[in-house]
Amino acid sequence: MAIAVLLALSPAPLLAGGHLPAPASAVGWWTGLLVDASVAGGHPLPPSAPIELTVVLEPNDGAGLLAFDRAVIDPRSPEYDHFLTEGEFLERFAPSVANATALSSYFRSEGATAATLSTDRLALDVSLPASGVARSFGVALSEAAGSGGTTVRYLTGAPSLPARLSPMVSAVVGLTGPIGPAALPSTATSLRVLGSGLEPEFLNGSGPYQGTQLFVGSDFDRLYDESPLFPNDTISVQNASYASKEAVATLLESGFNESAGENLAPFDPSAVSDYFNSTFAPQWPKPTVIGVPVPIGGTTPPSPGPPNGLGDDTGDVLENSLDLEMAGSLAPGALVANFYLPASAEYSANSTATDVSTAADFAQALGDALAYNYSGRTLVSVSASFGIVALSDSLWDEELDHAAADGVTVVASSGDSGDAPSSVTNEYLGGGPSWPAEDAFNASGTIAVGGTTIAASGSATASYTGSGVPPVSYDPSTGSIAASAAWSDTLGGSGNYTGSEGGGAPGVAEPAWQFDSAAQPAIASAEGAQGLAALARAEPDVAFAANDTIAFVGNASSGNPAAELLQGTSIAAPLFAGLLAECAAVEGHGFGFLDPAIYRIASYFAANPGPTDPLLDVTIGHNYEFQAAVGWDAVTGWGGIDAARFLVAFSNQTIEGYTYDGPTPGIPVSAGPTPTPTLLGLVLISVLIVMVLGVIVLWARSGRRVAQSPAFGPVAPGPGDPNLPPGATYFDCPYCGRPRPAEAVRCPGCGKL
Repeated sequence: MAIAVLLALSPAPLLAGGHLPAPASAVGWWTGLLVDASVAGGHPLPPSAPIELTVVLEPNDGAGLLAFDRAVIDPRSPEYDHFLTEGEFLERFAPSVANATALSSYFRSEGATAATLSTDRLALDVSLPASGVARSFGVALSEAAGSGGTTVRYLTGAPSLPARLSPMVSAVVGLTGPIGPAALPSTATSLRVLGSGLEPEFLNGSGPYQGTQLFVGSDFDRLYDESPLFPNDTISVQNASYASKEAVATLLESGFNESAGENLAPFDPSAVSDYFNSTFAPQWPKPTVIGVPVPIGGTTPPSPGPPNGLGDDTGDVLENSLDLEMAGSLAPGALVANFYLPASAEYSANSTATDVSTAADFAQALGDALAYNYSGRTLVSVSASFGIVALSDSLWDEELDHAAADGVTVVASSGDSGDAPSSVTNEYLGGGPSWPAEDAFNASGTIAVGGTTIAASGSATASYTGSGVPPVSYDPSTGSIAASAAWSDTLGGSGNYTGSEGGGAPGVAEPAWQFDSAAQPAIASAEGAQGLAALARAEPDVAFAANDTIAFVGNASSGNPAAELLQGTSIAAPLFAGLLAECAAVEGHGFGFLDPAIYRIASYFAANPGPTDPLLDVTIGHNYEFQAAVGWDAVTGWGGIDAARFLVAFSNQTIEGYTYDGPTPGIPVSAGPTPTPTLLGLVLISVLIVMVLGVIVLWARSGRRVAQSPAFGPVAPGPGDPNLPPGATYFDCPYCGRPRPAEAVRCPGCGKL
């Protein structure tokens, strides 16, 4: 009866324009809002209109996969750090070949011109005419004009699949949503072009670069204390090794020339090779760099190669070059593979790309990277130096589960908008976390990498004035990090603000490893300042150098690589990915979903500070909204990582068994307006009171001893609890009797949940 009353009192949501949504579909793979044909200006699609869909398949034994992902990162489990090979993953958890074949045959029978299955069998790309969609799902597709030149595609009924096929599908991407123009992925910011000619590594700037230290990738090996992991270093660790048996993958797109409508080579192999030849120590093995095209919608992008005379309008050629050079610089000897989509899928005049379809395309690239044959090498990490608006993508999330099982760490740039609104940054991405960096859950997820500006203690090799070709050589005297601050840049003037991104992601619930960590007080404070109503996944997790870094891209007319001086978290993410590959070479295996271990290690050293702490805390600087501070903060996370000390801490059994028992506050009450009692709220409270009283009466009648029930309701803070704001809902803690918030958080008095 109580449920019936609550449902009767619940208001029905309205669509814009006053239309009521149609009933939600009971189909598990469909969660979209269904709108009837009365939408103003709506019209059915022509039967021949081409539709590209991504059908996401249910893993085999999804519950078992989740249980495995939880166990493999739990130091108390016998499965801890015992990751699967890709072959083992396919055998245990990939959708069956029979299911994939049945779905492919079904869509082809309904008119699909293509039905391409991903290597890991988690995705089926289907090309159908609108009439084929109607037959396949029992719905009609319609469109209406949207805002900003977009078109909104919607359904006129609830989609369904035959009963035998529906359980095989976990999601269908592309049936509904806004269609074009594409919201382009945000990549690295090109701060200053240094011009043609080889540029030096660590040096002091003069002239326009007066007082600025400039870096190349190999400088960061010493700055992040990775050199002791190399053989024959002056203080090599046990099992020191180059990353010659490891692999790193990067995800992005090919270049694209808009006027010609032509996809371009993703990077110039000779420029990347020259970068390593110019900046590596003589004894370091050079990385092997390859490009792996990811076909989308029947289009395969071109192979890596020199520029063909057409300019790149996307910045992706620069971004790919930067990612490969940063990852390879911190993983000498590794195989570094660039998995790239055809940029025309997002940028061309004929593209119908959306944020949702772009996310599905990148999820396919991640799946390809996980399933690729690295010829005896082990994939350790995947780096994503891009961001789009916050969203949820079923295929990406399944691939994160896949990566966690295989022991692969997925890292992503936290963003370059510095939590500033679009009016300040001139970017379509407003302030706040973006996808995919925001995607992190209890047992799998993406590691969000923020940015710092660092100063080195060593001696520069030369000075650069902005002209000429300075001498180039490996610099063994870079030293260590002498100072670091949160990366932000306001020098570009109004509309050009950039900086490390962070804060809470409202669409993603806070994972347990964040809640049960020393970061939680700072997370609650940051999310309270954002005005969030519930605890959310917070980022970044760590932060690496994101400023004053030189990369080579393309070739100048002289035949030498053209160099650019860059800033952005697009530098930081591949640096961390490369560092993990080198650490894995020494550790003997990859690290999988690393966030729980990072927060456990950081929490241990927050309670037990000492010189072996591997987290390089950043306490100076700020972005548009947040301030760097001691411990975790919403600009730089826990800071950088000292590679040598990280390996010691990661294998320390005391730290493995450590459980944080400090304060874990919820969102401050002042974060939002105080709720006003409503009829629905009064009914709910009344129902709860009746239920509590009923339980007490039943227990009393049964002769069992009844413990004292917590007293719910607004109470004033008790003595010694000045931090509990009055007027909020609390109950008396059953362990210590002091007031505690009425939410799933630890008691501020005794720390009990």
